[in-house]
Amino acid sequence: MPGTAADSNPASNPIIRWEDAESVRTYLALLVKRLEPVRRSILLTLSRAGQVGLPTAELMSVHGIEMSDINSAVERVNIFAESFGYLPLIIGAGEGWRINSPDPGIVEAALAETERYQ
Repeated sequence: MPGTAADSNPASNPIIRWEDAESVRTYLALLVKRLEPVRRSILLTLSRAGQVGLPTAELMSVHGIEMSDINSAVERVNIFAESFGYLPLIIGAGEGWRINSPDPGIVEAALAETERYQ
């Protein structure tokens, strides 16, 4: 169990959901702060797409990037998420991607908060 004496590493069993709570918003702000601009932009686009998400081809077109760039961004974001003990932030949705939260708008809020302090 994460955070116990037997296993103090939360990344070994990420279980925390991305819900709209103060502690979650804090970790989300830390996560997005570390990201490069194109990865932040992908997160913003997915956040605005809501629960439906977007096809990979549309993300590629909107951002002028290759599929490998999207895969790299998803991997990097999810590695950060899991290192904090959270479930992956970006998940597959059919032939595309979506934010893994009942309220994807928390991602946009975290991005806006981060931009304010840079």
